[in-house]
Amino acid sequence: MSHSRFSPSSSSRWINCPAAAILAENYPDSTNSAAEEGTLAHKLSERFLVYGHSIDNITLEECNSMLGEDVSDEMLDNVNQYVEYCREIAHDNYHRDVSSLNVETAVDFGRYAPGGYGTADAIILDYSGGKIHVLDFKYGRVRVDAFKNTQLMLYALGVYSCMPSGHRDMVHDFVLHVCQPRVFDGFTTYTVSVEELLAFGETIKEKSALALADNPERIAGVVQCKWCPAKGDCSALAEHSKDIVMFDCDDMTNEAVLPDVEKLTSKQRKLILDSQATIVAFMQAVSDSANPEIGVAAVEGCLLLGSRAGTGLIAH
Repeated sequence: MSHSRFSPSSSSRWINCPAAAILAENYPDSTNSAAEEGTLAHKLSERFLVYGHSIDNITLEECNSMLGEDVSDEMLDNVNQYVEYCREIAHDNYHRDVSSLNVETAVDFGRYAPGGYGTADAIILDYSGGKIHVLDFKYGRVRVDAFKNTQLMLYALGVYSCMPSGHRDMVHDFVLHVCQPRVFDGFTTYTVSVEELLAFGETIKEKSALALADNPERIAGVVQCKWCPAKGDCSALAEHSKDIVMFDCDDMTNEAVLPDVEKLTSKQRKLILDSQATIVAFMQAVSDSANPEIGVAAVEGCLLLGSRAGTGLIAH
């Protein structure tokens, strides 16, 4: 399946780092057990919403047969929480003269970012109430909040862009929902006015133009680097990490000389702690890129050590 260069799910990267969108195209799509589990949960939720299933009228064995994959009791329960949440919102609006639930809906925001499109998990239209609900089902355990969530705002832009002008005049707000049943208090909402959404769209025009420029700038940071596939080969992130931990990668002989922890200021300690996950991810990405088993040459001056826990580098 092809992906948009300006995909909503990776928007935190390309909005904050102009080079991120193009750099990501040099890396193949990867997956892991958590991602595959999330994909299965999405498939199940779609079937439930489209065909009216719930844990009250379908068994675990029937779910397994329907999907051709094994669904756990935990997944069935969590998916049902999301499905019932969608149905409750749709039911609350059912008395209105124009209201509908749309599942796995393709949206196009290409007028703001060339070729920009995505698929929203659920959209509930409530024209008479002047609102459109955009819902995103997240099965992971890393908390995500609906507050000014750029992925959901791009979906909303796509919905608004495709609406007939007569219907646009009926809408004044978009209600964004992140539905995360495996996280405590994981159902969050944020209401964005049409005016705020369109202002965001103008920002997206500027950000996408920067990304499409010749030699777009690399800008490192906690948000954009966290899930970037290019972080192990990124000079901007290397420089960013060097500045935070205060050692010079270009001027090392045998071993990096790190600052004395006792002499760090409170501000320096906070900066390091806030960036800890990014720096560790960068180091892991560099280590992974040096593993010949994934088709990359070993780093000169280092030995690769393999183990069940992973592969590491040591100097020699």
